[in-house]
Amino acid sequence: MNLTGKIALALLPLLWQPQPTDNEKPSLLNRKLSFSVHRLETLESVLNRIEVDLGTRINYTTRQLLPFSAKATVYRGASLKVILDEQFSGKPLSYKLQGHQLQIVDTKNAEK
Repeated sequence: MNLTGKIALALLPLLWQPQPTDNEKPSLLNRKLSFSVHRLETLESVLNRIEVDLGTRINYTTRQLLPFSAKATVYRGASLKVILDEQFSGKPLSYKLQGHQLQIVDTKNAEK
């Protein structure tokens, strides 16, 4: 083996990082996202973009979100929890995590 190969083998443990197991993966609500929300955007379109970025499905109905527009802002490395808290602020909506699925809850109907 030549010197370059020996150096590469010596550096390999320093560069290699093991993948986290399911127990070590960050919670869905702690995942970081970066995107802009435009002033005429609907809340449903924001949730659709979050679904694409996270690669997971968020459970909600169009009828739940239809009356609501999104709050225009720019998120840079914000956690999903921060984004949802800000977007749902002042709206009768909340969310809950069930396993690895996020469920949007209509708090106005839940109180009845």
